Amino acid sequence: MHGTHDPLLIMLINMTIVFAVLFVLSLIIRLLKVINDAIYEKKGKTDIPSPVSIRRPSAVPSASLPQEKKLNMEDKTLLAVITTAIMAYGYKDVKIRSIVKKS
Repeated sequence: MHGTHDPLLIMLINMTIVFAVLFVLSLIIRLLKVINDAIYEKKGKTDIPSPVSIRRPSAVPSASLPQEKKLNMEDKTLLAVITTAIMAYGYKDVKIRSIVKKS
């Protein structure tokens, strides 16, 4: 039989291959980001639609506002998922004022 039977050498070779593939993938992602930024610079930044529209609340007296109901665990989980998705998209300083379920 040919080849090596040293487990340490096999581990080092496999780890080197894994990290080399990860490095190449990171280079591809960086290249795609540069290409994407170059495309958007050509089009102009005003053509890019905003994924989240932020409305300023109107001045409404607090007496006319509906009373907030207690959130159950399912609503809290949904709120956490939506907030995390918005923050992952790049909006760090956004406060969610209301989320309305549509049936």
